[in-house]
Amino acid sequence: MKDSLFYPQINECNNFLKEIGLLKEYFPNQSSPRNPGAFFRGLDYEKYWTEVYRRYYYTFYLEDNSLICFENKINGDDDYVCFTYLECPYAGDTYPNFLENLGGSYESDGDAFKAEYEQYICEQGIKQHVTPIRYEYRPDQHNPGIHPASHLHIGFRNDIRLGCGILFTPVMFVLFIVRQTYPILWQSMLSKGGSPLAERECRNLSLVNTIYLHDHDKYEPYLLPH
Repeated sequence: MKDSLFYPQINECNNFLKEIGLLKEYFPNQSSPRNPGAFFRGLDYEKYWTEVYRRYYYTFYLEDNSLICFENKINGDDDYVCFTYLECPYAGDTYPNFLENLGGSYESDGDAFKAEYEQYICEQGIKQHVTPIRYEYRPDQHNPGIHPASHLHIGFRNDIRLGCGILFTPVMFVLFIVRQTYPILWQSMLSKGGSPLAERECRNLSLVNTIYLHDHDKYEPYLLPH
């Protein structure tokens, strides 16, 4: 995705997450490890989430301590995108509540106690179940019937790849995450008349190029526009 399209989409995600009360922090200049595969290899989910959080490898920090990360790279004639939702593995207070318990506030203290909060979070109990979600568009890795060019990963370190006949934008990914993981917020949005942003995204869906839809791909259900 061209930067001229990508960054305005990120700003729209920011506005939408704030509007529904889910956004805690926005980091428009997200950094990423030079070699993500090597950096995260061998880490369990708890350590994976902690490293992403500690090194600011995310764009959106949500009220329940979950993270949303975006990567967008141009690889020759092909786009490479990776959008990730990382559910927080720990059961504990949010950072603002943590500061309030110390007698402070996020407005006055900012990130001054982030190291202490990280230690606090790590001392909390681990959730029994977490469901991270990742969207990838990797046409260079398309393998008919095995590795769709556009696909969703559900869960952590498994072989699930849900093929998609559409190209996710950052806004579409955030809408998907809110719908699937925050149904109460989604229902609240619907009860208030819906979202013009969601209507626009669903109306303007881009389809995967047919060269990446092989006969072998027709043997599995794909996520397609209605």
